[in-house]
Amino acid sequence: IACEGARALFLTHAQGELIQRINSFFGFAAVHQIRIVQKPVSQVPRRSRTPPPLKGEAARKLEGMMEGIEGDKLRQAIQRLGTAVMGKQGKQR
Repeated sequence: IACEGARALFLTHAQGELIQRINSFFGFAAVHQIRIVQKPVSQVPRRSRTPPPLKGEAARKLEGMMEGIEGDKLRQAIQRLGTAVMGKQGKQR
């Protein structure tokens, strides 16, 4: 098992319980020991969670729905939500 920093120490202490749980899952002694290697673990790059901006009628409709919202942070949050929802609706059609 490759892990970083304090996780290696945690896994070393929990190694017996981990082996026991794995073996009880399989119903026989499938694992006798675990090798723990402390090294950097690469992460999968995250996708951008920002949906593409709306265009045309959908953008105008969202702007009309947001009229009267005064708080900038609330307005931005609702615009992100509306963009995500209305963008998905457009793809389904």
